[in-house]
Amino acid sequence: MSDVLRKLNWVFPLLILITLGLGMFGFYQYDILNNTTPYLLSNFYSSLQLFVMESGGQSGPLPLILQITRFLAPSLTAGGIFLALWEPLNQSYLLFKIRFWKNHIVVCGLSTKAVLLINDFLQYGNEKFKIVLIEPNAEHGSISNLRKKGVIIIQGNATDEEVLINANVLTAKYLLALTNDEKTNIQIAQKATDIYNQYPEKALKYDILQVIVNIDDFYTMNIFKEFHEKPIPGDNQYRKGLIKIDYHVFSIYQLAATFMIDTFSPDKYVSLSDTDDPPAHLLILGDSLAAQYMILEAALMYHFANAKKTQITVVAEEKELIEHKIKSLYPFLQQVVNISYVSTTDFFGEPCPVPIDDISLCFIALDGDGKSVYYARKLRQHLFVNGHETKERSLQSFRRFKSFKSAPPPIKVLLPRTTALVNIFDDMINELNALNIELFNMDDM
Repeated sequence: MSDVLRKLNWVFPLLILITLGLGMFGFYQYDILNNTTPYLLSNFYSSLQLFVMESGGQSGPLPLILQITRFLAPSLTAGGIFLALWEPLNQSYLLFKIRFWKNHIVVCGLSTKAVLLINDFLQYGNEKFKIVLIEPNAEHGSISNLRKKGVIIIQGNATDEEVLINANVLTAKYLLALTNDEKTNIQIAQKATDIYNQYPEKALKYDILQVIVNIDDFYTMNIFKEFHEKPIPGDNQYRKGLIKIDYHVFSIYQLAATFMIDTFSPDKYVSLSDTDDPPAHLLILGDSLAAQYMILEAALMYHFANAKKTQITVVAEEKELIEHKIKSLYPFLQQVVNISYVSTTDFFGEPCPVPIDDISLCFIALDGDGKSVYYARKLRQHLFVNGHETKERSLQSFRRFKSFKSAPPPIKVLLPRTTALVNIFDDMINELNALNIELFNMDDM
């Protein structure tokens, strides 16, 4: 009902204006019937009084329009009072309802990933989940659809302890901190811990609250994992019984990178099983967070039967920055894989410093969808021009399929979280597929 009232909120002021107009016309007719000189301002004032039932008691016969108006005006007044009280009363009812929930899900922040996760819980869960969403923006475009699916919306900031208590976090099964600000997500986890410490007797004694935090920054994520991604043991002072909180941290960029690396392995495209086979050579274009996670995931996963260290070539505009970051965080990574860093300018220059024919697979992870598409096409052209075997194999592919849809090496593009350009033009994806370039949306993974 709330959504219906919001959609029709323009009807109420329109009805008021129409009623005022009808009232003025009705009083004008009344003056004519009673041989009284009509006055516009007096009629307007009398029409206004109809809304508080102060001017409808005229003597004598009344025009039909005035009869209708003197009932319609106070009805609108009553309707206005109802509309003013409906939202707070409805919100109070929902908060009262939540107080009796147990093992429900509290989602903080309506990011794209949050919407997808909520829909997954609602559609594919083995049990029917009750979901509370805390979101400060009441005008968010997805709220109306989620309400229809039974999600209870609490407007507020999830870093406010009172808001979390209203969501009944003490008896929840999951607390998902999924805002687009990782500092806010950490604060939400901290507030949940503080609430548990303050009210241990109100929590479910033998259940564990799963606090899932979205953190993308390399440094913050590693520190959080080291100190907090473990159960907090029961404490007699604060947590009587067996109350626990399990912390889990994840990065959307890491999840996307893991999907790309696991799904598209170089041994699907080149032979890496015999000792005579060359090592796998992976090209990663970009210096985004996703690109950094791809480097780590590839170093972890890409070990093949030919027992040769995987070669990773990182092409980035600020290659010194990503090189320094990877080396400072993972100084022993070079012992697992061979990593080289090349600036974008040098890579696309003449001559190309990277042996093109050795490349098994290409990944692109940039911060813009237009930039990603531009460099994907530029990379295909560069590979074709500068690789001898690559060019010949691409020409063979063209002769066979009248396109380059099997042109080596394949290019896999991980689009950033906010994509718009590639969703406008359907033929863009078809054109890129014809060049053996495949696009993947990060939030769909």
